[in-house]
Amino acid sequence: EGVDVGIYGNYWVNPDSPPDHSVKQTQCIYPDCTYDFLQGEALYKAAKISVANNPFPEARGFASNRFVQVCSAGGALLIHQYIRDWEKLTGYIPGVHYIEYKTDAELKQWIRYFLDPAHETERQKIVEAAYRFTHYQYSFDAQVKKLFIDHLPLAKTKLRRAAAVLSLPRSPPHIGKERQEAGEQKKHNRPRPPPR
Repeated sequence: EGVDVGIYGNYWVNPDSPPDHSVKQTQCIYPDCTYDFLQGEALYKAAKISVANNPFPEARGFASNRFVQVCSAGGALLIHQYIRDWEKLTGYIPGVHYIEYKTDAELKQWIRYFLDPAHETERQKIVEAAYRFTHYQYSFDAQVKKLFIDHLPLAKTKLRRAAAVLSLPRSPPHIGKERQEAGEQKKHNRPRPPPR
């Protein structure tokens, strides 16, 4: 009670729709700003909390771009459903950059906790840490740097190794041995060049 809640995006059905799913088309309560990034950023900046779910919590590293969008906006605390190996893959730490939940009961507890004015300083501290981390690690410049420093040298090494493997003769070992022996005989039977 007393909390202004907005639900944005696709697939949210108006609560006045019949419960038997006889409504063929989803009626959005709020505008769909899924790909309107400026509107999304403005909403995240103005919000206290942004809740995001994960339809595949056991899938390794599965998340939408919403995670980075919320953290980069610098207004809303992100409360996100568990993502397997998220910290290992991205560096985002639960409790430092966002709040993680696994059950609906945990989600309710976190929402109540961070909407309590007594915890506003803690909420702001997490939002600031997420904002700084995201702009440091996931800005365009940071991604280009990672591409050139981390990924391209690794790709070049892998390509060189693959090229070396592809250039090796593909004959069975016994044929290679026969060729080598024949080559040795040719070396011995070659006439020597005349002395100068």
